[in-house]
Amino acid sequence: MKKRTIREFTYSSDIWPLVDSWAAEEGFTLETQEDSLRVYNKGRWLVLAPTHLEIRQDGSKVILQTWLKANYYMTLPLFTGKPAEGGLESGGLSAWVQRKKARTAVNRLLQSLGQKPIK
Repeated sequence: MKKRTIREFTYSSDIWPLVDSWAAEEGFTLETQEDSLRVYNKGRWLVLAPTHLEIRQDGSKVILQTWLKANYYMTLPLFTGKPAEGGLESGGLSAWVQRKKARTAVNRLLQSLGQKPIK
């Protein structure tokens, strides 16, 4: 499993109204806000692995990164040297329920931005 799922694409309009609306609908909380960068998260560490989404827009270039942060149920692999975060792509058993839920939410954002879904 990749550490983070990363998408780079172009989008000619201001993405922030669309992203803020999506975040409110999906229950994501704004963690960091700068002129060209926002970081959102959803979830509690003990219940489900929190989903993080970082999105940056520089002119028409957009870079979206999303990942799950290791929670109580994902910490066992940490003892084997595996990363404390993981991407949302399907495949493998590690945190598959959390990845599927996060992937569904992030795919809604990608769809509204005219991008292909995470598989």
